[in-house]
Amino acid sequence: MKKNLLFLLFLITLPSVFSLYEEKIFEGTIQSGDQFKINNKTYEIYHNRRKQTTVIFFPEGYNDVINNENESCSEEWIYRTCVSNIKFSLNGMDVPTEIHQENLDITMNLKLFASYANLKIKRQIEKTRLFSGEKANIETIIENDGELTAEEVFVSDSFPSSVSLLNAVGCDIKDNSIIWKGGLEKGKRKRCTYEITAEEEDEFDSILHVNYSFLDREVHETDKQKIIIRKSPLAMNISLKNKTVRPEETQRLEIRLIPDNSLEINSLIVYVPEELRIINHSKDLKKTTGGNLRYTGEIEAEQVFFAEFKSKLIGNHSVKAETIFSYNGITRNLTDKKQISIFSERFLIWAEQKENQTIIKINNPHEDEFFEIEIDVLSDRKIIETFEIAKLKPKRYKEFILPNQKYIYEIRYRTLHGQILNFSSDLNIQPYQQIDTKEDLPEEKKEPIIDTAEEKEKFSLNFSIDRNIALIIGAVVLIIIVFFKFIVLGGSDDEDLDSEIDRIREETEK
Repeated sequence: MKKNLLFLLFLITLPSVFSLYEEKIFEGTIQSGDQFKINNKTYEIYHNRRKQTTVIFFPEGYNDVINNENESCSEEWIYRTCVSNIKFSLNGMDVPTEIHQENLDITMNLKLFASYANLKIKRQIEKTRLFSGEKANIETIIENDGELTAEEVFVSDSFPSSVSLLNAVGCDIKDNSIIWKGGLEKGKRKRCTYEITAEEEDEFDSILHVNYSFLDREVHETDKQKIIIRKSPLAMNISLKNKTVRPEETQRLEIRLIPDNSLEINSLIVYVPEELRIINHSKDLKKTTGGNLRYTGEIEAEQVFFAEFKSKLIGNHSVKAETIFSYNGITRNLTDKKQISIFSERFLIWAEQKENQTIIKINNPHEDEFFEIEIDVLSDRKIIETFEIAKLKPKRYKEFILPNQKYIYEIRYRTLHGQILNFSSDLNIQPYQQIDTKEDLPEEKKEPIIDTAEEKEKFSLNFSIDRNIALIIGAVVLIIIVFFKFIVLGGSDDEDLDSEIDRIREETEK
């Protein structure tokens, strides 16, 4: 295992090296005495049969002599020349090499290499896998081990915004890039060091560009290494089993820790608000004196913790998880939170128009009961009416009547579990319709009394008419009684009859 780790470390720290050594600029069969062109420059080659040597002339004024008895290749200045398979012929016919005759045709295979300005590029990145906030040193060395001076050398090492640069030595920082310009003579080298800081999660190819020229040639070379930046050596995800639950239903929270490598967790704390009751949790989580949950220890692979809660209180309750750990001497922390939403259907309220009245309806189509309901009806920000309902049972509704206007209502009520809630809204008026649910009022109170001046006047008039009718009916009844008494009992004298009539008249006048 240790050998594998050491080998992996060697691969990570192995510097990236590129060197432009020699370039093959010609290969083919050529005849002695011929001139040939490479990149519009003229070369010339001759073979001396008696001396068994080959001479090549270069366009820059240099020449090289190859001894065909002892060697097949020779180096001179920036060139390396290789000659092989020399043949002699006369009038198109091959002749032995020992025949000494003038005017023989001599052909040979020629390979020509050029070693110009060879810039050897060595770039070593301390580490190519980083986490946010980590730093890494980079060293770049450019050395000319060729024969010519490299002119107009331009070195650029650019980075995305996920990386910041600092502490450049031997080069400059410009627009989040490392820049160096100059020339490099044969055998000279240029060293540049700088530091990168990982700012945010990213994955990119870090490419070093080197451009230079010699003679009339332009050369462009690159060095490419992949850099990976992760947000943290530890990932933490928390999730809820359900988006919402009802009061006293169980909500399950899961916390997933995913380490990049084995990590020592200084603390994982689950902060639980007082509105929630912990009913179950992972055995690795321990309750604290403050009512929270805590874990401390080492994790080597993905590990999942859970906690289960209940609450009587309607609303959104925030549960936060915070993990504190150390990595490469840096203390880090991760936080995340979830809203545990506990809901209950609330009763409905709306207004309906019936003739010249606005009927406010409070309807409870659900299975929950509501208590101590207070409804303030406002017009122009003033309370014009307040209604109170001690209890609204399931599948019940109540009605109240107001003059026909536009209103806003504010409501306060208490839930089954004692929580006091409130809400407000515009009171939208709709056409009147009958509700299927039974109104939760005594039978004699189903028709509210409209207390207006017009109704009072109408009531007084009706009362007067009804009183006169009652007096007439009473008089008729008395006359019938007297008449019945007179007939059945045999009558009486005139005085008695007159006195009885006077008494009936007096009763009628009353």
